[in-house]
Amino acid sequence: MPTVFPLNVKIGQIEGIISLVRDNDDSISLQKLSDEAMQEADELFNVISACKILKLLRIKKGKVEISKKISDLSNKGIVDFAESAIKRVQPFRMIIKTLKSKKTISTPELFNMLTQKGYISYKANMIGMNSFKKDLLNTGIRLHILAYDHYNDLWHLVDDP
Repeated sequence: MPTVFPLNVKIGQIEGIISLVRDNDDSISLQKLSDEAMQEADELFNVISACKILKLLRIKKGKVEISKKISDLSNKGIVDFAESAIKRVQPFRMIIKTLKSKKTISTPELFNMLTQKGYISYKANMIGMNSFKKDLLNTGIRLHILAYDHYNDLWHLVDDP
């Protein structure tokens, strides 16, 4: 099974964690990061996992460190790097591939396709689909990958009309 980006992680959370690590000379213990983020280590797990998936952070000898790939980048550079990296991981890879061929897809179609492939694990009900849509809006639109037509409930790639 390929590595899957947790859609419930917001880009702002990633930026916040990166900022805290940077403020501590690019390396911080998990406990100190937890204290400074004012969150339990368990609550940070998804955010740190997302950062590792995007190759923004690494864990080495019990410390969270900035990856060498982004150590010299500005905040905008990090967001650009994340945008590029997220396109290569699931579920975004599947979404992009589908939208390149179909041009548009509705939320229910997208939700069902990704659920069947095992790329998302929201509950298969209206609440799960709405949570999925909200999370996809937050990440896909914030990173300028996806656009959403609220009136017709259709997703398309930003580059497409």
